[in-house]
Amino acid sequence: KQKTTRKDKFSVTMDEEFIFQLPHTANNQYKKIEAPQNLRISKTGKVHWIPLITQVDTNKIEIIITNEKNTDVQFLWEAYVNAPPIISYRPAEEEIISQNQTFLFQCQSFDMNTNAAVSWFLDTTNIIGATINRFGTIEWTPEEKHIDNFNYEIILSDKTNQDIFKGVIYINARPIVSSQPPQYIQLG
Repeated sequence: KQKTTRKDKFSVTMDEEFIFQLPHTANNQYKKIEAPQNLRISKTGKVHWIPLITQVDTNKIEIIITNEKNTDVQFLWEAYVNAPPIISYRPAEEEIISQNQTFLFQCQSFDMNTNAAVSWFLDTTNIIGATINRFGTIEWTPEEKHIDNFNYEIILSDKTNQDIFKGVIYINARPIVSSQPPQYIQLG
């Protein structure tokens, strides 16, 4: 028998279907040597797999294709199942601050992957000068002229997937008395 080995690495996302077409001819037979239980191969050599929460991180997959010419093709895969990161502690969808007040909030994240490396980003198109540091701390001191609603987005990324939170900061100007009452009045 003649044997050919092909090695590949894949990155797939938990709960999303992974589809891969193996080489196919009419008399190919496909055999799973090592693979997740829920990975299936159709008669036409199409691999279907929806990675589960229990399959997060690295999975080894070995498939042998045998044909009538008595040759085997061995597929060795290393499939990294990525669990998308989650912004697990975030501001309310609408936050209210007073004019001249600083908005300061510490976000938190969760990622099921063993060696998760997440990064925080802030879309500051509408909130000029706002920052988010690598620990997820948002800080924004609006300028004096800023009053009203300001939309923003917090993005948490693990380079494969991301979680996005959309929020609004409403800046309220405190009411002021703009007129002066008279200091005295005349009788009558």
